[in-house]
Amino acid sequence: MKPFFDQVTEHVAQYPGFLEYYLAELIADTAAVAGLELSRRVIGLAPVADLTEITDPEKRATAEITCLKAAKVFILNRNDFFHGEDFTRVIRENTCREGVQ
Repeated sequence: MKPFFDQVTEHVAQYPGFLEYYLAELIADTAAVAGLELSRRVIGLAPVADLTEITDPEKRATAEITCLKAAKVFILNRNDFFHGEDFTRVIRENTCREGVQ
């Protein structure tokens, strides 16, 4: 993280623990926005091709349910994300199988 401290000009950013705090908030915000985006893709007014082009109704419903389940976790548990693996774990754990809700 030396480059950060070499370039930073804001005094508060040089306080001990600031970088860790900032990065934790950034990841939490990222999780929440990812959840909002997944929700928007399913229930928003502007349909998105990645879901609407699924022609099989059962497969489309499965994809939409997967998006909404993951979105809920991202939004409600946004402070529980620390690494990229946390995001992929949520997707894996909330991926529905066809016919399984």
